[in-house]
Amino acid sequence: MIFGSGSPATRSWVVALFALCLTVQSVEALAAGLADPAPSAVVEEVSENVSAISAFEFLVPGRVIELGSKGRIVIGYLENCARETVTGGQLIVGRTASAVTGGTVSIESVECDGGGLLLTAKNTGKSAVVV
Repeated sequence: MIFGSGSPATRSWVVALFALCLTVQSVEALAAGLADPAPSAVVEEVSENVSAISAFEFLVPGRVIELGSKGRIVIGYLENCARETVTGGQLIVGRTASAVTGGTVSIESVECDGGGLLLTAKNTGKSAVVV
């Protein structure tokens, strides 16, 4: 059937079905994006007494980390090049910073611009990577 043919009632059903398909696809895409958010930080260091997390683990916003009274963690935020050292308490990972309760936090800015890693024509023959 061609969209323009048929009765007005048939065209209405086709339009409604098309709108429903678009809505379902939009909801699925939104749910997929919410279910798998992009990481905002990486664990640089973590003390032994902090369980369920390890060094070099990527963290997504909203992740809750319990440090207890003596736990310590160092987190590097990817977007703004901030490094947080948190001791004790609980932290909730954010997009550019953690929300810390019951603990202490120190924040420093670190150089993380990868632009200095670009090779020039002069040093391309002198460079190598080993994996």
